Amino acid sequence: MADSELDLIAKAKKGDKAAFSKLVEQYYGMVYGLAYGVLNSHEDAKDAAQEVFLKVYHQITKFEGKSKFKTWLYRISVNAAIDIGRKKRPTESLNQTVNDEEGPFGSAQGGRERIHFIPDASRSPREQVRE
Repeated sequence: MADSELDLIAKAKKGDKAAFSKLVEQYYGMVYGLAYGVLNSHEDAKDAAQEVFLKVYHQITKFEGKSKFKTWLYRISVNAAIDIGRKKRPTESLNQTVNDEEGPFGSAQGGRERIHFIPDASRSPREQVRE
């Protein structure tokens, strides 16, 4: 006879790795699908699913049963996917194009664009090694 979800959770809370593995098998598709929907990348979705189940493994004792396990897992999955998406999001370029149509007193300067470079104040790898 197969264990019920509540039995699997109770066993997993006590450190039963086989019970936890059954929970992973049962919910991997949901977690992966949700992560893929957020991230639109198979590799990132796999990373998110791995991160979710690692987190669940370490925090399953915090699951109180006030909601369904699926709901709890869903929330963890959404948060993990969003976090990975934030890390992967491109950052703003440090080379910003500025429209230079107006000078400091409002006079037109021919609509030129100018690129502002932010100087790199860090030391070169060679300078870092010399210390």
